[in-house]
Amino acid sequence: MKNIVLSADGERKVYSVPEAVADYLYEYCMDFDKWLWSSPDAKKY
Repeated sequence: MKNIVLSADGERKVYSVPEAVADYLYEYCMDFDKWLWSSPDAKKY
């Protein structure tokens, strides 16, 4: 397990996640960003 720091327009928090998640966090964030701008399901966000 690895610790990561996340925030969504608020206070930062530390989360313990599996190493594979921590190692690819940047890629996961970029995939989410692409989805957020291109998916009709993301309109509410």
